[in-house]
Amino acid sequence: MVRRIGWTLWSVVLIVVLVGLSYYVYGISTGQFDGGHQGKSASGSAQADASDPDDVKVPEGADTSVGALLGMPRSEPADFAVGKSLVFRTESGNAVCAFSDEKGALGTDLILPFKGEDGSGAAAPSVQCGLVRAVDLHPEDQKTCKAGYRSGDTLAVWPGGRGAGACVEDGQPLRFDAEVEDNPNPDQRMKLQPLEYGKRIQRNGWACGDDGETLTCAELTTGRGFQVETDTYRLLDAVK
Repeated sequence: MVRRIGWTLWSVVLIVVLVGLSYYVYGISTGQFDGGHQGKSASGSAQADASDPDDVKVPEGADTSVGALLGMPRSEPADFAVGKSLVFRTESGNAVCAFSDEKGALGTDLILPFKGEDGSGAAAPSVQCGLVRAVDLHPEDQKTCKAGYRSGDTLAVWPGGRGAGACVEDGQPLRFDAEVEDNPNPDQRMKLQPLEYGKRIQRNGWACGDDGETLTCAELTTGRGFQVETDTYRLLDAVK
């Protein structure tokens, strides 16, 4: 009798083990489990965050340049991390851009932050690009500054808005940096990770990409953003 009970218990245990093993094999085959290789794809690159997928839906009617961003391979955000911000320069060296953190910090003092006519800055989080060669501001962007003077040094996009211009009070650090490339002091040089041509940086639905002629930064889900070339720019409206 005892022997029969023992065999029965062992049979139950064996069935449970077999069921568990079958479930695990099924999970591996369907991709529900990754076999202990979490965080990396088969190619070794980090997988896209589930909250920030590659297949973000760009709204119909958005500028084609916004949708084109998703056609560019993603760069690894960690390569550009400065604190909780992301900072990069274009390969040409003509611009430095930052994805701010949730409090609005850009992670670099090379960019003069965007300022509105009333002195307010861009809401957080924002994407802002400082330009080595300031662009000529369009008439509608030629606004006064509460302090200093307005210059086309900065382009920015943020939740609910986008704009051009910065208020210059104490000089233009990015321009100074570009003019001292032979300066041996590393604290006065732009030691930043470049964004390769044809690639994009994306975080939380915001993206920037440079095709070698035009730098585009946008909020993917609204189409709002900006584009800049050597001496011209465009502000992109959100799709209504």
